[in-house]
Amino acid sequence: CNSSETTCLFHDLLCGLNYSITVSASNGMCSSAESSAVDIDTPCVPQNVTAEMMCSSDTGVVSWEQ
Repeated sequence: CNSSETTCLFHDLLCGLNYSITVSASNGMCSSAESSAVDIDTPCVPQNVTAEMMCSSDTGVVSWEQ
């Protein structure tokens, strides 16, 4: 990502993977060293989603597998 802002949006990351992200700064003449890496694990879509209504207690329960 190349941004003049203090945030960066990453698109099309794949689920279930680990990404290691570093940041550096540049003003057109000089560049900084890279920051320490931050690791993120991307989640995957929940599987086997089920929902159940419990009329006696006016509640609903939704469950899923990771």
